[in-house]
Amino acid sequence: MRWRVTEFSRAVFAAVFVLLAGMAGAEERESIFFDVKLSGFKAGELQIEALTTADRYALAGRLESTGLLNVVRKVRFDARSEGRTGAFGIQPTRYEEETNTGSRESAATMEFRRGVPQVRETRPPKPPGPLDVDPATQGGSLDPLSALYAVLRAVPEGESCPERTRIFDGRRATMVTMTPVEEPEAGTLQCKGVYVRVGGFSEEDLRERRYFPFTMTYRPRDNGLWQVERLDVTSLYGKAQLVRR
Repeated sequence: MRWRVTEFSRAVFAAVFVLLAGMAGAEERESIFFDVKLSGFKAGELQIEALTTADRYALAGRLESTGLLNVVRKVRFDARSEGRTGAFGIQPTRYEEETNTGSRESAATMEFRRGVPQVRETRPPKPPGPLDVDPATQGGSLDPLSALYAVLRAVPEGESCPERTRIFDGRRATMVTMTPVEEPEAGTLQCKGVYVRVGGFSEEDLRERRYFPFTMTYRPRDNGLWQVERLDVTSLYGKAQLVRR
């Protein structure tokens, strides 16, 4: 069964309200919705629902295949994350994910203690492999959903193009780095960046591609914040885009 966006929004906001129940202070909601395109054709949808207070955040996200890709293989990735916000940015405390690739289903849970991730559960159980990155070495990393939110959320102009974001998914480590474009398109802010496979990948994976360059374009919102309108990236399947709905 494939949910409509409104159904997903109601379900995830119910989840994030539970995560932040009892927290004091004003709450802010943000919905982030992108179409995923490959070679100009729609291949998927990405949605993140966020609820934040002065010092906490909760997220629920879904990435799923659509269009022609959905005919070949239905893929869905659901995730939830919660944590703290403050002077040092986003600091996750818990992360959960469920993945359905069409041929395999899996789930995982991580907790963060003093910024260090700890893998609590994987289903089906997966013993550590020889290539797995030691979670104890990944202090300061974000989980995949928190990292997406950190990059795609609306921000003041001075907080666009985050310089470096470290990401850990429980087995693999990656990193995103960005720098501002000095002469962006008129009326926009732009970043040049690269997504890097850092650890936990086989030699074959790294030979296939280690660096994924991208360009991210922001446009202003009515409230004075800037939001990502488009992200163009070189993927394993050719030129891909995230285009805000």
